[in-house]
Order: sequence, then structure tokens, then C-alpha cells
Amino acid sequence: MHKHTFLMRNNEAERGLIIVPAPKTPVSSVMSIIIICFILLLFCPSQLKAQLGTTPNIKHIVVGRCYNYVTLVNPGLRHDCEEIWRQFEGAVVCQSSCNVTVEDYHPMFYAMPQTWPCDKFLFWSKTRTLMHSYAAVMRHFWTLEDTLVGYMFNDLIWCGQEDTGFDFDSCPEWLACRNHPVYSLWRQASQNFAEMACGNITVLLNGSIVNAFNRLSMFGSVELDSLNPLKVNYARIVNCRGLCGSAWNRLKKLFNLLARSTVPTVSWLLDL
Repeated sequence: MHKHTFLMRNNEAERGLIIVPAPKTPVSSVMSIIIICFILLLFCPSQLKAQLGTTPNIKHIVVGRCYNYVTLVNPGLRHDCEEIWRQFEGAVVCQSSCNVTVEDYHPMFYAMPQTWPCDKFLFWSKTRTLMHSYAAVMRHFWTLEDTLVGYMFNDLIWCGQEDTGFDFDSCPEWLACRNHPVYSLWRQASQNFAEMACGNITVLLNGSIVNAFNRLSMFGSVELDSLNPLKVNYARIVNCRGLCGSAWNRLKKLFNLLARSTVPTVSWLLDL
């Protein structure tokens, strides 16, 4: 779901670009040196690039999305957007970047309960772009991004720092530590979404890659184990490129887990 982009700071670029004075060197040679230095910067970014901090204007974005959701997207909801923000802010600020647990978000989730009708739940893993297209065509499906929490925090970055609120300069990658504030929120949101699932569910996977089903992914590690066998009747596995040969072996692990683990009553269908 949500990876960091990297931003090269100007002062770092200046430190990495070393132009040796050479008053008698032809202009073409100087330009060659500059070009080489920039090429080195491009191929050795790890030493010079800093990670993005909290998304600028995050409060206005989050609260604005909330009001848009409860007003236009799902006007049946009666949630206090300002209270949701206060609970979110209380979970994140004044804590180190790797010290926000899923429990810290519980008050926020209590302030925004939501349920979905059965037979409409769409889960996905490593098929985000396709998932949006699939859901747009099959309009009766609902994904985590269609929930209030998913709508509010999709594609945002945040982290806090002790005693100073949000850190707008630099945040660690969201998978760098288990209690990263972004990871913890999406973990709890994913668990809630899976626990709500009922009736027939659909899982969209990419059988053309080696790890079509990854037990360490958010779907494999959180959502799959959170499905309730008393509520879920049927799991329809949709493979985005057809299922044959090695692709079958890549997905077989998921089929075995569905058949014997936390959702023993689930059956499955392969779309060839």
C-alpha cells in the first residue's frame, strides 16, 4: 500500500558536487566533469537523499477529506471529523517515529465506526493499480481505500517526534520498524476491514510475479488471519493475468491456507 519517495536536498547536492578549479581547462572539460559528477549522484543516491517527512498541511488534507467523505461520498455517516483528527494527532505527536502501536490508534477508530454490506469486500495484494480499475468497472466492490479511514489517509506520510509534534523534515520508511505510525494505522485498518468482511469476498492477486501471495504482505499477514469463518462463506480468487503453469504454484500456498487455517469454511474459485 504506501512507499516513501526520496527528496535530494540542495545543500547535500552541493556537497556531493565537487568542481575542481582549473582556470586553464577548456570549457568542454569542465562540463564533462560536471556531467560525470551528476551521473555519480544519480547512481549513488543513498548517501545524499533524505526521506520525506510528514506530508505538509496534513491536518487540512485529512480533515478536508473527512468532510468530503461524510458529505458527498457516504452522507449517511455522522462522524465528527475534528474529533477524529484530535484522536489521530494524539496517537502520533510527541512520540518517536518508531513508537506508535496499533493500540494508540484505537480511540481514533472508536470515533469512526463503519460497516459494509456483505458480498462486496475486495482484497488485493501487489495489484493496486489494477484493483482501482477493477473496482471502477465492478462498481459493487468495496476496498479498504473506500472506507473512511482509507479515504482520509491514503498516500499520506506522517510521523512525530518527542515534545515537538509532527516531524515535517524526515520520517523513516514505514516498514523500517514494527511500530512505525503509518504501518500501525494501516495494520489496524486492514484488520478492521477483514473482520467486517461477510458473505462472499473477492481477492485480487497478480499470478505473473514470483510472490503472488506473500505471507508477509498486509493481506497475507493481517487480513487473511482476520477473516471470520462464521461470516465469510466463499473466497473468489481473481488472478489478473490468467492462471497456468508456475503461476498455479505461486498461489497454491494461499489456497492451502484458505482451506485449512482460520477460514476453514471458505471455498475458492480460480479465474483462468
